[in-house]
Amino acid sequence: MMIEQAACRPYWSVIRDVILTPGRMSHTQLTQPAHDDPRIATRYALDGQSFPPDHPSGAGGLYTTAGDLVSFAHALMRHRLLDAAHTAQVTTGKVPTGFGDRYAYGCSDLTVAGHRIIWHNGGAPGASAWLQIYPDDGYTLAALSNVANAGPGGGGVQPIAQKVQQLITGRQESRW
Repeated sequence: MMIEQAACRPYWSVIRDVILTPGRMSHTQLTQPAHDDPRIATRYALDGQSFPPDHPSGAGGLYTTAGDLVSFAHALMRHRLLDAAHTAQVTTGKVPTGFGDRYAYGCSDLTVAGHRIIWHNGGAPGASAWLQIYPDDGYTLAALSNVANAGPGGGGVQPIAQKVQQLITGRQESRW
């Protein structure tokens, strides 16, 4: 509602024009997909319970692809979304989380064995997502799963994120 009032136009048009188009995210949508859309995976809990697509919202309502998440990361880090000063402001941690990283504006900022990681995760019942940007190393991880995160060694994308971090930094943080 705040975005719509500040921009004097619908939320979706702001997201499309300010993020999706310059971010080259052509496979991301905010509209609720049809239940029979073959591009949308059925979401599952670890016990096998399935979940239908949710009605979209600003928090967790985007339907996207791993490729579009990588496109977003590249657009952010290559200053197609914000200039260099604002990109640094948005991605630089400000508030300690108590787990070794610092929360920035919508992402966490972590350094492991000298490797900076800008990251964010998310999920919904039966779904999980993880985005890690290693700006100094030139790596980006975008992982999506139709299984909820269940902690280390469980379902979802968390074990993938942990393994990638270990491969890049040589260390495994217990944080995740």
